[in-house]
Amino acid sequence: SLPHSLYGYPKGYMRSGSAALSHYGMKLVEVDTAPLSVVEFSKILQNHYCADTCDVSSVERLNEGGSKAVYKVILCLKEGTKFVYTPGDSISLICSNTDDDVSWLLDHTDLEGISPDQPLLISKEQPKKSTSGLPRNACISPRLLIRHFLELHAPASRRTLNLLANHFNSDTCSTTRVQKALLHQLIAREGVPLYNRWIRDNNMTIMDILATFDACHPTVAALLDIFPLLRPRAYSLVDECTGCGGNSHQELTFVYTRVEFCATEDLGTVHGVTFRRYLRRHGTCTGWLEGLRKSLTSGSPRDDLLVSFRENLNKFHHPSVDISSKENAPLILIAAGTGIAPFISFLQYRRRQRQQGAGFQSTWLLFGCRDSYFDILFPTALLNFLQDGTLDHLCLCFSRRPFQADSDASLPSAPHLRGLLDRACLPQKCKYVQECMLSADCRMTALGADECPADVATAFSELSMRESVHSQQLLSHADQLAHLVMDCGAQIRVCGDAKGMGPAVASTWVELFARRLATGSACVDRSKGQPLLPEEIKRGQGYLAMLKQERRYIEDVWR
Repeated sequence: SLPHSLYGYPKGYMRSGSAALSHYGMKLVEVDTAPLSVVEFSKILQNHYCADTCDVSSVERLNEGGSKAVYKVILCLKEGTKFVYTPGDSISLICSNTDDDVSWLLDHTDLEGISPDQPLLISKEQPKKSTSGLPRNACISPRLLIRHFLELHAPASRRTLNLLANHFNSDTCSTTRVQKALLHQLIAREGVPLYNRWIRDNNMTIMDILATFDACHPTVAALLDIFPLLRPRAYSLVDECTGCGGNSHQELTFVYTRVEFCATEDLGTVHGVTFRRYLRRHGTCTGWLEGLRKSLTSGSPRDDLLVSFRENLNKFHHPSVDISSKENAPLILIAAGTGIAPFISFLQYRRRQRQQGAGFQSTWLLFGCRDSYFDILFPTALLNFLQDGTLDHLCLCFSRRPFQADSDASLPSAPHLRGLLDRACLPQKCKYVQECMLSADCRMTALGADECPADVATAFSELSMRESVHSQQLLSHADQLAHLVMDCGAQIRVCGDAKGMGPAVASTWVELFARRLATGSACVDRSKGQPLLPEEIKRGQGYLAMLKQERRYIEDVWR
């Protein structure tokens, strides 16, 4: 918690020339009130974000020993508050910037003679677009403005540089002249290649730019145009929505990966200016969550957490279920890392529907993580889903360390993890889920590799006369997936990162559909490994587009 003094409003204070700030929708006014407490400011935030307060019940690491720490957080809503949600929905956490980041930016801001804790009144007049997301008629000091409302680590655009160019020191020292000249060069039309080379391609943030051009000191009001507004962070809920039971306080569970940054070397020097990174330790929200975790562990006082319900607007939900039907459509779930979180609630929901009489054709989960010994999340739940028939087929792949059955390394949580690995499909040489989709080394052993019919339809016909697809390995994953989607009407849900995993999975589906449409088999081996023709790829793209239009292929991806 911040000291109450940070929220105090000095009485009888009026700065001359304050109208200069009103252009940005802010102005300093005389305030003659008692100091604003932490609770009162929290109420301002709660009203602004239409959020509810909750307590942090527990924070548990899920992958002790893994290279990237993953935590499960259980929140407890206040009595009388209840969220009603469906599998796939999320919550938004109202996070804030760290003390270190806030103090550093204050040191690099032109405060125009005022205290970092002097309140500024956000004007009642119609503000510029950049201030439309700030609470109206609230007194907020520069420190609180930076802490709670500015996205400090946003990418630096050329517009950002253009705004910063007006805020250099008035002195004429060589450092200021050199930095100012380079910044103007970067924002000029001729400077686009230079901007792309040093800023865009290095993913430099606004804080990186201020660390590089340290003679630039924007005013408090200018910060509102330079920095975007801090966004709440969305996290998928893990468990299915249930009643509170004997406890009147509803619990919400989510998982997160702690994002860490290492100190980096300077990027290089251009015209006497050295491009450097601002030294940050964690991601904005994960760093804030790390502070909550440490305060919970140490037992130190902490503020209530603010959270709001976030319905998934892209309809990333479990498909509708007909309880009276024994042939509900198959479901294919594809996840990487913490992307498995919403699928736990999907499978819980599917289990409950089965218990009420619904039948499902097939349920698949393809899950990728880094290390087979540490990073398989929710192994006990996944094993239970396999054992009770909720999950028919689980395929696991590992990008860093695959599972080796003859390894002497001891497995953490051995009974559950070993049992899960024994029942799961573990394609050899597959590091990522998109590779699992095309894997040909998971053939079913019912007929044996030499007996596999050349025609896919014949293979499935012969397979149906035997037992389950899960227990008998006959066809490649590619052919099985194509059959489920193109012949059985399967629904597909994908959850992972938008930069790598999401596009890679979509591209693999295109290849899979294209080969099936062109040759009758989605397997590369069966189609003789021939490269796809442009028109064949176009047909595959068209099939994926049709699935998206029909809402049978839905992604929930993050950047």
